[in-house]
Amino acid sequence: MARGKFRGEDRQKMDNKGRVLLLPDWRRVLEAGNPDQDGDEPPPLIINYGKHLPGYVECYTVAEMEEIEADVEELDEGSLRRDYMEQYILSQQKMVSIDPTNRMVLPSALRDHIDVGNGSEIYIRGRGRSFQIWNAAIYDATEAVRLARFVEEEGAEISPRAILGAARKKRLAQG
Repeated sequence: MARGKFRGEDRQKMDNKGRVLLLPDWRRVLEAGNPDQDGDEPPPLIINYGKHLPGYVECYTVAEMEEIEADVEELDEGSLRRDYMEQYILSQQKMVSIDPTNRMVLPSALRDHIDVGNGSEIYIRGRGRSFQIWNAAIYDATEAVRLARFVEEEGAEISPRAILGAARKKRLAQG
């Protein structure tokens, strides 16, 4: 099934109810990514959180999370890898819905996880199959470190198109 992608980014202030305004196109992605969507119901999304996601939460459509859950179920029963994935993927998630104005309420425990409250700046960014909600200050600090590491490894003159061109060649060569 063809699905849309979460694209774009935004910065906004968290209000006292913990509401996050999603980008307009994301509603259609959420609707398309929910196989049981009733046209009258608000589309749900699944928020993954935990220590493995410091300073942010990762959000998925229902269909995308079902694919991830199927991957977890393929791991050997009783293995440490499966136990870890069950804990950090299956146990540490919450399902929420968005309202008619494209807002969702980030539950208070998840606001605590990313250290945001009333008036805090948040940063949301699309990642194709998912999107993230960050404490903006933590994102900025994390991104500065990641960018420095990227420049160190790839060189200051590297072009994103060059990286993607190499990935495309590899993908096309595989079939």
